[in-house]
Amino acid sequence: MQFGACDYLLHGDETQKFDEAKQLGLSGVEIFVTREQLRDPAQSRLIAIKQAAKLSGLSVPSMALGHLNAGGWSSSDKSVQDAATHDVQIAIAWAKELGISTLLVPFFFKADAPDQAGFDRLVTHFRELCPVAARDGISLTYEGQFQAKRILELAKQIDQPNFGCYFDLANVVWLGMDTPSEIRELGSLIKQVHMKESKVGPGDVRPGQGRVKYADSAIALKEIGYDAWLVLETPAGPIEQVAEDLTFTKRHFA
Repeated sequence: MQFGACDYLLHGDETQKFDEAKQLGLSGVEIFVTREQLRDPAQSRLIAIKQAAKLSGLSVPSMALGHLNAGGWSSSDKSVQDAATHDVQIAIAWAKELGISTLLVPFFFKADAPDQAGFDRLVTHFRELCPVAARDGISLTYEGQFQAKRILELAKQIDQPNFGCYFDLANVVWLGMDTPSEIRELGSLIKQVHMKESKVGPGDVRPGQGRVKYADSAIALKEIGYDAWLVLETPAGPIEQVAEDLTFTKRHFA
């Protein structure tokens, strides 16, 4: 198992964030990007991340397009779909530059696809861009409000080997599901895992203070043969807090 952290948990500019991650004993940093950063002609954020990763010797395992929760491929508005497609296309190019293996495309809140029409739009767009990402060894992953059965149906219809699920240990609890059961049902479709806790909402408390079944989840991940990245998406705080959360994580998942 390799351990990373979302960039917002770390402090300072890009170089300082990667240095702090190295100090904590992490192997990589997951980056969250905005539409403005992706479309910046100077590519300032891309250049800064690339330099920081090279100097630190750490990996950038994944990139999250969190802004798409405000509206993406599930939208009935063609202009919203097209804007999301453009962002994912740019993100694939960034991922190639940074050696990223996993792109997280989120479908929470306004981006959820509760009806069949929205589901079908997800199928169409993933099917279109998965082959583009596959040329550079990049997985496009769904993270959203679907239960495992619905994600498995999505994967069946997309029918691309580099499509997968970015699994969050806490989000399924927040949505009323059982974490170990969902892990076992999804199996090899899980491409990467977020580590956080849920008492009422997602990430509202630190690990161990909520309802996530960490020990049972670790067993389930082992059963499906998962041995890739576990990325902390825990509450932001001082470096000492991040260190404690990492210690907790390693105690359960090492």
